[in-house]
Amino acid sequence: MAKTIVSPRTGDYEAVRSAMIDTNETYEAEALNELVLELHSVSNYQPLTLEQDTVWGTAIAIPQIARSSKWDSTFLMLAFRVYVNYILCIALVLGILTYIGEETHIMNPLGEQMHLCDFGANLASCPDGDQCTGPGGTKYSPEGLYGYDEWNMHRYVKKALLATFPDKEHLINKHVPVGEYGLENYWCRLTTIVLFVMSMLPELAACLNYIRFFWEIPTNSESWLKYSKSETASDEKRDPWEQLTFQVSGMPLHWKIFHFVVLVLPRVLICHFVLREGMQLLMETSGITDAVLSSCAMSFVTDIGGMIFRCLAPRPVAAIMPRLKQPPPVPQDKTNPTKWLLIIPGKIVALLVVLSIYLFDYYHEHCAVSPVDGSWVSKDVYLPESSSFTFLNMLLHNQKYEEKAFWTMPQP
Repeated sequence: MAKTIVSPRTGDYEAVRSAMIDTNETYEAEALNELVLELHSVSNYQPLTLEQDTVWGTAIAIPQIARSSKWDSTFLMLAFRVYVNYILCIALVLGILTYIGEETHIMNPLGEQMHLCDFGANLASCPDGDQCTGPGGTKYSPEGLYGYDEWNMHRYVKKALLATFPDKEHLINKHVPVGEYGLENYWCRLTTIVLFVMSMLPELAACLNYIRFFWEIPTNSESWLKYSKSETASDEKRDPWEQLTFQVSGMPLHWKIFHFVVLVLPRVLICHFVLREGMQLLMETSGITDAVLSSCAMSFVTDIGGMIFRCLAPRPVAAIMPRLKQPPPVPQDKTNPTKWLLIIPGKIVALLVVLSIYLFDYYHEHCAVSPVDGSWVSKDVYLPESSSFTFLNMLLHNQKYEEKAFWTMPQP
């Protein structure tokens, strides 16, 4: 090891020491500055990627790999199986969404259930406070709050008693309280809605990423197969995965149009309907436990594509997708980034925007402000003309209802 020679003169020693400190500080400052610029670049630019663990990504990659192989029979069969899984995914997701829509748009009205809106939201100040009138026209009380099924059973029993003993109406009204239907906890319902919308943000980002993906990748008939020949390895030791790699590249215009119509538009529609039907399901859920479970259930719907990939993807496809190389990143200007953007919580802003849009949609369609106390109460509710509910009814929002309402908000 080389020895450090230090001058015996104090002035020279202090000068060398000061120079070393300045050098270290300069190096640290440069390293910190480079890291800061890199962090701003990461914050301001989202790399272009193709999903590797869902049926959506495989439905794009495998057909393009088959095209690049000049429609080799092996890749053609894999593309066929990938699209079988994709069709199964679409059928399952749309089926579940249609069943949820049938519950909220058909079965609830057939059970004479009004919209929940904000019934019971101000329970803590009832029965003497404001906004304490329930859908039955009576005042809320903590011991008289029920879910719809219990409340409806109470109404049924009381109607049966009144019909059987009409001369005992006074005693029945006094000793058979019905209670009211309303929210167990307003803030719990709002929390579950926020969590549900938050769980949908990655799905919304994936939809936007696909739109950007087809816009930015080259509109050329480029190969997604890249060949590399090893000069040193013998024939027996050659690794086929090293000789041929999979690389996301450009695709012809007709393929872009095909993938956009067949994949992107359905995914955008599914995302919209999951948010819309999920919002209505949660807004119509009065119980605390039911709201939490419903929020988790709706979040599961968007993961069906990933579940089908994990459970049903052909083993060769599961081996190809992790090896698929993403498009090369676009060079970014790291010398003068827009630093003020880092202070904006973009994802929280997106969460609040999506939350506001679908909450407004629910209140606008199903609720009205009570002229008596200013609370949000259900609009008049009508029986559906048919018990059938299809995907087209959900898509076109054209379910027909009877002209006469079976329930209107009681007036004091």
